[in-house]
Amino acid sequence: MKEQHTDPSDLGLVCLHQPSVPFVRTFCERMGIQPDMVVPTFHRTGNMGAATLPLQLAHVAGQGRLRPGTQVVLFGMASGASGGVMPISW
Repeated sequence: MKEQHTDPSDLGLVCLHQPSVPFVRTFCERMGIQPDMVVPTFHRTGNMGAATLPLQLAHVAGQGRLRPGTQVVLFGMASGASGGVMPISW
């Protein structure tokens, strides 16, 4: 996020691979992200790996939470050894 000059406080939504509920809390604490910005899915679907990110986007689109200009960041992880971050201006 630093390389993209993205401040966590500027984000509208955070789509995050969610292997567990405690992981999401720890991630938010370490990244300085407000938990209410994360689109929760684990409690309904469990760990869906990479499919979690488009599922979260579809969920918030259905709620009307994705509007032009919304700053979204997608955090994907692979076996805890690597990860990717994609900031999007919706």
